[in-house]
This record gives sequence, structure tokens and C-alpha cells, in this order.
Amino acid sequence: VSSTGLCFDNNFLNQGNFSIQNVLPYLGVSDSGHAEDRFPTRLLSTPNRNLGRVTKQELEAMIEEIRTSEVNSNNLNLLSSQALLAIRLCGTVLDQECQKERSTLVSSIWNMVLEKSLPLTVVHYNALLRVHLENRC
Repeated sequence: VSSTGLCFDNNFLNQGNFSIQNVLPYLGVSDSGHAEDRFPTRLLSTPNRNLGRVTKQELEAMIEEIRTSEVNSNNLNLLSSQALLAIRLCGTVLDQECQKERSTLVSSIWNMVLEKSLPLTVVHYNALLRVHLENRC
């Protein structure tokens, strides 16, 4: 059991160097780095009330990993996919935070993506629009 109270399979717990790249498959990101619409896909024994939800602390850990990662040709698409997932997680799945806080969080992620010059597709823009719609006050 991790400190967040979630139970992961033994492969997750035995990984020596923890990073967001190790967590992404548990959040529903394929090995190719492409974010999927559904998550979490590999969580075990998670209470139903937490299924499909994320905490601000978990999201901030992901954001910090993206922020501190050096952008190069080897990880450009992965960072872009991580950013897409982080944007998507700022909607209703972040249900412990108020709508205004979620909107502020997604705006900071978007600014970080622009500062890092990560490649954006129409999927990124659609995700941003969807999150803003979900967070309407």
C-alpha cells in the first residue's frame, strides 16, 4: 500500500527509481506515451469512491516531474503526452478541489507547456476546452 492509500501490484512497488514515467501506465498512459481517455487502468483494490479520481498532491507530483524534465528530442512526445494527461486531470476527476482552484491549476499547466515549447495538437486544445467547461462556475 502506498502513502496515498492505493494498492499497486508488486511490479510497481519494486521499481527502484521512482518517477512519473513509472506511474504513467497506472494512470492509463500506454508504453508509447500516448495519453488515453480512461484511467486508472492498473490500480488494484481501490475503493470505488476513489476510482477515476485523483488528488491535488498526485497531480502536483506529475506537474513537478514535467517541470523539472529537460526537453530534448528523446522525450518531447512523452512530455507532451504527460502534459495532456495533466490537463485532463484538472477537470471533474480532481473533485476534492473547487472549480476555481482546478481552473487555476490547468492555467498554470498550460503556461508551463507553452514555456517549454512542447508540441501541441488539437487534442491538447480540446482537452483544455473540456476542462474549462467542466470547471464553469
